[in-house]
Amino acid sequence: MKKIILGRTNQEVSIISLGAWSHGKQNTNGGSNVGWANQTDQDSKNALLKSFSLGLNHWDTADVYGEGHSEKIIGSMWDEISRKEIFLATKVGWDKGPNKNWYDPDYMSSKMHQSLKNLKTECIDLLYLHHCNFGKNDEHLDEAIEQISRFKDEGKTRFIGLSDWSAKRIMKFINHVNPDVVQPLYLSLIHISEPTRRYAISYAVFCL
Repeated sequence: MKKIILGRTNQEVSIISLGAWSHGKQNTNGGSNVGWANQTDQDSKNALLKSFSLGLNHWDTADVYGEGHSEKIIGSMWDEISRKEIFLATKVGWDKGPNKNWYDPDYMSSKMHQSLKNLKTECIDLLYLHHCNFGKNDEHLDEAIEQISRFKDEGKTRFIGLSDWSAKRIMKFINHVNPDVVQPLYLSLIHISEPTRRYAISYAVFCL
């Protein structure tokens, strides 16, 4: 498996990452279907083992995938695969909880604590802001950045990422967030701008 240096992390990872959205199984969030059916936990574990055997050392999940179930599946693997062998990414921000905005600092902190518990790790390698919905007038942007930066200062994540389906939206906030990695939607029919490429992106690839 070919390796690359991911973004500005200076970390060598497989050019293909394993996305663990489906590992959360079927579920909903905010009334929307955000899960996948017909995948057992053993299917998910087998996929993780197979990916590692093929040289994939970059696993990507999120707190909202199965309300933490995907993270728990990954956290159950450390008896078979050393945690140190995996570059582990997760995300925060898709679950509002009881709040009116996506990036309430206290709720972000609660979700981060739960992610660490689910993943059975003291530190996540890469934590993404899951999307660029920072309020109607971007009024929650600064507090989201402050909170995710605090996680890094506290040693709960090594690197910070910015994710969104829209590369244009990522570029709107890229200088302010100053992420180590960005994760836009990437399809062969979608052009990713050169300024975005300079962050040596971790791509979210959707097979349609």
